[in-house]
Amino acid sequence: MSANNISKASVIPALFQDALALAYQSLDIYFDNPTQLDLAFGSNYNQTVASQLFTAFSQGDFSSVPEIKILSDEVLGATNGAYSASKNQIYLNERFLSANAGNVKAIASVIIEEIGHYIDAQINTTDSAGDEGDIFARLVQGETLTSNVLANLKAEDDSKTIVLGGEAVEIEPTFRTSKK
Repeated sequence: MSANNISKASVIPALFQDALALAYQSLDIYFDNPTQLDLAFGSNYNQTVASQLFTAFSQGDFSSVPEIKILSDEVLGATNGAYSASKNQIYLNERFLSANAGNVKAIASVIIEEIGHYIDAQINTTDSAGDEGDIFARLVQGETLTSNVLANLKAEDDSKTIVLGGEAVEIEPTFRTSKK
């Protein structure tokens, strides 16, 4: 193993934990007074399930969030992160983590987006139109969505297939990196 690989192996877990803590803190704060959830998830989502999830998040309980696995860019390609509803799993790209070693906010933003995809899969019977995870992440991070940005996000196809362990797996990818 090269010195570069040893360095990555020791830095990425700490970086990931810092980003996860920041993402959870942002979600905790947001769910104390959530706004505009219909923009991301539509208006016909399961209110009971949503209330249970959102109450837990506002209390700092993220135990329902699926396991997050770090995968190579050979598997994820240009995707920074992804959520698979069929596997109930969140994935982060190791290359993305390494490239953003000095930008925990960017990594937290991707984690929040993937949690948004997870929430959608829990509270809706079908995937919300467009890139609901991106819309959700922007709301959580306090971004104001213009009508043009929202229309573009609602028109986006946020589906992709990867091969994981020899199996084709449908994912909802994240390509965007937060500017914050």
